[in-house]
Amino acid sequence: MADRQLLQHLFPDRPYFGGATAGIQGERVRHFFMSAAVSLAAQSSPALSILEIGSWTGSSTLTWAQALDRYCRDQGKVLCVDPWLPYFSAEQLQQDANYQLMATLSGLDITYNLFLHNTQFVPQGVKIDHMRGLSVDILPYLKESSFDLIYIDGDHAYESALFDMLMAKKLVKPGGLICGDDLEVQASECDLAFLEANKALDILPVPNLKRNCHPGGA
Repeated sequence: MADRQLLQHLFPDRPYFGGATAGIQGERVRHFFMSAAVSLAAQSSPALSILEIGSWTGSSTLTWAQALDRYCRDQGKVLCVDPWLPYFSAEQLQQDANYQLMATLSGLDITYNLFLHNTQFVPQGVKIDHMRGLSVDILPYLKESSFDLIYIDGDHAYESALFDMLMAKKLVKPGGLICGDDLEVQASECDLAFLEANKALDILPVPNLKRNCHPGGA
């Protein structure tokens, strides 16, 4: 509670996504497409139910909430599923000081408290709920065909991403939307043997492309 009180003191009237927690990750242009997805889904349902798998500090959650406020007249809700825990491998932590700091902050629950702080700024009337835990432990207990839109941005390791996608097919309503983040490259652009050998990692650099990819999305 002390962490939340400090955040409220430092940022009493706004959310905060800066610092070492890397509160806004990935391409920021994706937020425009997220809003467009809500606009499209709202054409067939006046009150949308969104499932967000992977929320971190809540930047995407606020985007969903603002889009619901705009296109659904304040009648939508978002369920966030995230463990809010460190997710880098031991090798990655040894190689990157930024990853070390991110892991430390999430291990101290600062990332989780930032999520709680930031989501208090959603438009009035939009309902935000969250369930803290791994998607593999939570998604099987959610009601099938109950979400109009599902956003997958959780663990990007292959097996975890595959599980989230298969569960999303069960949880989305007929005619609903399934979307996600962090598809930087296609598998055909990579060395498939390299991807196979590293598919248990959340993120890794692709040698022949000189940029990172998420194995579960490639």
